[in-house]
Amino acid sequence: MADKREERKEEHKISLKREVSHFVLSGISAALAYTIVYPLETLKTRTQVHSEAHGGKVSSRQIFKTMAKTEGVRSFYRGLNAALFHPLVCTSSRLGLFFLFEDLKKRKNGKKVLSFLEKSYLSLAAGGLGEVLVVPFDVIYVRFQADYELPKHLRSGYKGVFNAFKRIVAEEGPLSLWKGTVPSILKCMLINFGMLTPYYECKERLNKYLGMTKANYLISAAIAGLGASIITLPVDNIKVKLQKMRNTKEYRGMLDCIIKTYRNEGMKGFWSGLLPFYAFFAPNIMLTLLFNDFFRISTHLSHC
Repeated sequence: MADKREERKEEHKISLKREVSHFVLSGISAALAYTIVYPLETLKTRTQVHSEAHGGKVSSRQIFKTMAKTEGVRSFYRGLNAALFHPLVCTSSRLGLFFLFEDLKKRKNGKKVLSFLEKSYLSLAAGGLGEVLVVPFDVIYVRFQADYELPKHLRSGYKGVFNAFKRIVAEEGPLSLWKGTVPSILKCMLINFGMLTPYYECKERLNKYLGMTKANYLISAAIAGLGASIITLPVDNIKVKLQKMRNTKEYRGMLDCIIKTYRNEGMKGFWSGLLPFYAFFAPNIMLTLLFNDFFRISTHLSHC
């Protein structure tokens, strides 16, 4: 009996270590990928803010040239300290929860591989739960980026992440840190679904033809990046507009924002910043998935 109790304790320790590792490795993978492609995320956000201010008449190329000429190369990394909280907290939560749910589902059903439907609802659930934790960091990140598209007298001039937290709570109330919560959660649910479900589904199906080769990993990651980009950008546009609001009442909520975006910018307004968004988002997802698989295989958390 004593031997069995010790065996169960050891199994519990191994299981706990495995689940914690999911979160840690996901955060490291996401942070590495995010840092590499961050300048394109900056360009995407600035394009969205500029599009809103000028009725959809915007060129990502022109904004890139203006930023490089007037603000310098460092401007493309502005707000990175705040932005890194997102992959380290949100992405690690989203992916970590997915792998946790995946482990629990496999143990319950005795399966080695989940169905497309199971991957879908587990990725959606993990995405929504993961984002609830970090909406305030999203708000602060958007404020950092939006500042540089505003006249000087309207800029917040936050000195850092913690200064932004303090000032937003003091000047606008604590609930302002959760502006755009609904589109933020929807966005992360769609990201999780768009990146994880096709990635692991494609890997399993291509395994019959390519095996678990580099080609399989790259093709699957590319498909995941494309799919997630297509379904996520409209929600991301709405989220950015809601979160950059300070004490103004430009939008009464998500539905009002959708209606006004359509009226002022047309359908293309929902896809404003598509080129920089895809250029940032797809490689970010691809690198996150590839880094994560590399770390998981290296630490024996995954065998494929």
